[in-house]
Amino acid sequence: MAETKPPVVITSVSCHDEYGDGPRAARIELDEELIERVKTLWEAVNKAGAHVISERDYSPEWGRVDEDGRFEVGMDRLDVMMLEVWHDGEFQWSAYLKNTTVRFETGPISLKTLRPIGEEFESPVDDDVRP
Repeated sequence: MAETKPPVVITSVSCHDEYGDGPRAARIELDEELIERVKTLWEAVNKAGAHVISERDYSPEWGRVDEDGRFEVGMDRLDVMMLEVWHDGEFQWSAYLKNTTVRFETGPISLKTLRPIGEEFESPVDDDVRP
């Protein structure tokens, strides 16, 4: 039987700095270990009553999408990559251009989109913030 590959997401990358010449896309393999880590952080941020929790995470490959729609890896000048998980169930990554304050961010991903159809996600808080 063939091994099932984890889903891969290619998301846009933004930078709110005029000197931010860097990646325009990020490729992230959403394996089971990463998804479980995001869920654990989501539970922790809600249990703490916080808005966001961050931890170092080097999962994304940073790069660009070419004219043919293929992802090209190509950003080795990034540092301090962080996974950020919010109380509402969305998460994203950020990274800094080495030796600068120029910050890049991936587009947000929601835990709602990661649940297999029919699977309930147990919330540690009330239903108002359940993804």
